[in-house]
Amino acid sequence: MHLPSRLDIAKAQLERYSQGWDTSKTLLLKSERTCQNVLQVNLGNSDAYANLGVMKDLQGKSKEAIEFIK
Repeated sequence: MHLPSRLDIAKAQLERYSQGWDTSKTLLLKSERTCQNVLQVNLGNSDAYANLGVMKDLQGKSKEAIEFIK
């Protein structure tokens, strides 16, 4: 699957979680795994880092979130 498509899926999963439509930890894990897979292919992908930062923020891990968003 094309990298932007994968990131779109991860972003949609984060949106579902943040809106309360699906608050399962499994959804966040899928999104995180997708972003990490993208970074394995393209270490400089800022969208993947941003998604990981949002994910950490949603989990209440603000310090970790900031590290991804820097």
